[in-house]
Amino acid sequence: MRKTITNFVLKLIHKRRAEWEGSIIRSSRLRKFKKRSKSISIAAQIIAIWYLFIFAGSYLTSYTGAYFNDIETIENFLGVADEFPGDPDEWDRSSLSFTNVGGFCTQEFKGKLYSELANVGDEDMEGPTTFYIYKKTQGSPNRNDPGELVHQGEVPPIKGKDSPNNKTILVFSPDLSTMTPGTYKFKADQRPGHSNPNNNQDMDREQETWGVEINVTQADIDACKATPPTQQEPPGDTQTLSEIDGLTETITSNSITLNWSNPIENFAHVMIYRNGQLHKDNVKANTLEDKELTPSTSYEYKIIVVDQSGGKSKGVSITVKTSEEIIVDNQPPEEVINPSASEQGSSGKVELSWTAPVDADFSHIRIYRNDLLIADKIKTNNYTDQVSEKNHSYRITTVDTSGNESSGVPVKVTWQKE
Repeated sequence: MRKTITNFVLKLIHKRRAEWEGSIIRSSRLRKFKKRSKSISIAAQIIAIWYLFIFAGSYLTSYTGAYFNDIETIENFLGVADEFPGDPDEWDRSSLSFTNVGGFCTQEFKGKLYSELANVGDEDMEGPTTFYIYKKTQGSPNRNDPGELVHQGEVPPIKGKDSPNNKTILVFSPDLSTMTPGTYKFKADQRPGHSNPNNNQDMDREQETWGVEINVTQADIDACKATPPTQQEPPGDTQTLSEIDGLTETITSNSITLNWSNPIENFAHVMIYRNGQLHKDNVKANTLEDKELTPSTSYEYKIIVVDQSGGKSKGVSITVKTSEEIIVDNQPPEEVINPSASEQGSSGKVELSWTAPVDADFSHIRIYRNDLLIADKIKTNNYTDQVSEKNHSYRITTVDTSGNESSGVPVKVTWQKE
């Protein structure tokens, strides 16, 4: 019994000891675990904060998910121009404006559309620009509705408003066979950078100028077809300019050559008119060779000097007549008709006879014996030759007034029997 109790007590003590030692071991492990868990917790907090920053940044930079019902779409084009209208650095201070002069097929400009353009600006144009001619069958050509473009040309540089040569006439010669009625209008571009300081509301409008209306009817076109187009001589400049000097002429039946001396000072070129029409312009030489003319015809020439500023002299005139046409005749006349030759008795005389050709330029007859000329300038229809032998041959040729000789007709002699 005591042994049993002793064993029970020992087991109980052993169990308590084991429980106590196990408790000590678990407590130690728990401290170690808590220490390691604390380190892991700190690392997790750092990672969580880092992810929080990343999430916040991506949210702030992403597109919004909001939608609006009130939507307005605006479409337009934004560009950068190479140059702005009215740029004072580009403008040469010229300003073009059409006058009220313009028309179609007048006495001065037959067969032509024309309109006068002036430079009303303070300075000369530094270069050319472009002009256009528009046409409309209903209404008048304008900036918003110009109509059909029928011609485009160049406006030469024009002097400023203080110059007497600040105007020019733009001219166009339409094809009258295809021209149709309508309202025609000239338009000219201003020089680059042109602007009007009094009008800054419509800069595009200031880049062009329009001329007067030119109303053309079918009757106008038909009447214009009846007369050939001409360009009349311009009036001489009011200034006194030097004229050409030493004008001489050389003529043939189909050409006229003029020679002269040009002025030395302030000379630009000459304009040459023939029979009232402009024949040659911008001639800087001192000679004119006019070819393909009509023989025995008079031609009137006028040579006008143009100076460096565009001024024109009154001009020097001369009337020259071509010579008569010289016709070179290389055609021989026709041959004689019915030639014959016979011996007259036994005297040794041979009688030749023929009928002359009817050519208007026939002159005379030549007679050859054995291809040697024995008689020339015979104007009758017969000839007698004295021979001593009977073995001769003859050939009769014709000659015209230009000296052309025919090949001739051989003539067989009828000899008398001995």
